[in-house]
Amino acid sequence: MAAKSGKILTAQLARAAVEQGDVNLSQYSEIEGAAANLLVEHNFPCELDGLRQITKSIANHLAKHSEYLTLNGLETLTGEIAATIAKHSNDLELKGLSAISPTAARSLAHHEYALFLDGIKTLDVRTAKALAKHRGFFLSLGGVEELSDEAASALSDHEGYLKLDGLKALSSIAANALASHEGSLSLNTIAELSDEAAAALGKHEGELRLAGLSTLTDRAAECLVRHNGLLDLRGLRKFSKEVTRLFAERISTKWVMGEPHCGQTGLPDLAIEELTRSEGDLDLSGLVSLSEDAARALAEHKGNLDLSGLDDLSDEAVQYLAKHKGRLDLSGLRYLFDETAAALSKHEGELALYGVSELSDTAIESLATHRGGLDLSGLAELSDQAAAALGRHEGDLDLRGLAELTDSAAESLSRHKGYVGIIGITCISDAAATALSRLNGPLDLRSVSTVSDVAAKSLSKHNGDLNLSGLSDLSDVAASHLANHKGCLNLSGLSEITDPAAEALAKHEGYLDLNGVKGLSDVAAASLAEHKWGLSLGSLQEISNGTLGILRSYKGGIFNIHLPSFDEEAEEESEE
Repeated sequence: MAAKSGKILTAQLARAAVEQGDVNLSQYSEIEGAAANLLVEHNFPCELDGLRQITKSIANHLAKHSEYLTLNGLETLTGEIAATIAKHSNDLELKGLSAISPTAARSLAHHEYALFLDGIKTLDVRTAKALAKHRGFFLSLGGVEELSDEAASALSDHEGYLKLDGLKALSSIAANALASHEGSLSLNTIAELSDEAAAALGKHEGELRLAGLSTLTDRAAECLVRHNGLLDLRGLRKFSKEVTRLFAERISTKWVMGEPHCGQTGLPDLAIEELTRSEGDLDLSGLVSLSEDAARALAEHKGNLDLSGLDDLSDEAVQYLAKHKGRLDLSGLRYLFDETAAALSKHEGELALYGVSELSDTAIESLATHRGGLDLSGLAELSDQAAAALGRHEGDLDLRGLAELTDSAAESLSRHKGYVGIIGITCISDAAATALSRLNGPLDLRSVSTVSDVAAKSLSKHNGDLNLSGLSDLSDVAASHLANHKGCLNLSGLSEITDPAAEALAKHEGYLDLNGVKGLSDVAAASLAEHKWGLSLGSLQEISNGTLGILRSYKGGIFNIHLPSFDEEAEEESEE
């Protein structure tokens, strides 16, 4: 802490605070100009809540400050000081003001960041009109307990997040006015809402928080559930089965469109408990928070569970959810501690954690013991130790986010019993190709841009579909090796193909995707026409009539070719 040898913040004390990283300087009731200037020079976040008043000179210094600033001790603010401090280029707290003049409000309206005026108890129309012009993205008036219809109408013109978390009641006229507000609206302290007010707020566009409501009529719920945006009603404690049904219809609909959490909902625990009694898949992807009681109820749900909207969970909630049986989607989580991973490893069923971009080896070793599909497609890197652990995992494994894979890691993963998705790796060594060829199920290497002849020979031994659509070039030797592969072979990244390569690939046993090839010689066409397992040449451009005639002789089942002259002739034959 900075020294407390007086109530005046001097330059010496300010320098000591900066050196010690002490943000809270609220013990000082006065500040010297040199100290204020020093705080500005060091761009240091400041809590100066002990100041009861400031001069224009001090305000000028602080206005140049570009970090978070709190002046919650100020009890009055002149228009001149307000105009100066409004130039501050970061969030500003002035929660000590119990009242503000229209003149000061007009000056503060020029502030372009978050503004906290939670000490103001009453708001007249003139002041409301002035504050409605606030240029920042966030305006908090959490101290206002009563709002006239006229003041509500004035505030509705504010553009941005409007926080009125002090209001005890809201008339239907005021609700109708605030419903036209363009931006997020927080009314978390309102305990009761009439049907008429609910009908009005249901038309609001944007985030709407009403967490203080403990009960709703069916009519009010029906109006609010139609709200298009984030809807927070997590405080509800009493509601009918009809209200629960309405919640179920809303929460099972995906409203996420662009911004995270847009259109998501805070749902009461009792409603969640009611929903868990239904069997089948339960989509609660709109939930942004989950209590321990709700997690306990969801653990008993019989069916898949989508909680992908959650970005945080308590340890207790994780312990309960780990008992759920079935697919569990927690892809909204961005971090996973070792203890959390250990708890989730006990879950039975598919586990989606693709929002996590980094995991410790300890966490991965825990998750590797999980029985069921495991989606870790958010991981960009994988250590050899982690790969060794995952090689012992039982169930499908999605690692599509990996861009690189060491030979050792590839060898470890090759022992995995089940599908392994690694579509993100961009290069593959000969040793890694040998190892990965032993994987079960489809092998998708669409991001690999080159393979050696040796690697191609190894991959040809893979038993299952093989996607190498990232290859833009293929040697004749590599083509001859891949021709020995059995199963679907995707080489749609090739724009051209040599005669020897076409001759070799014609012997391939399985569907052959050459959708990127734009031209063929007569020799290549004659070879491919002999292929017997399905062929795709969807990007052919101009070819000779002789080549076209050769391709018409194809008898190998599915044949995908898009060429005007070919399509027209096929259409004429079908009409005949």
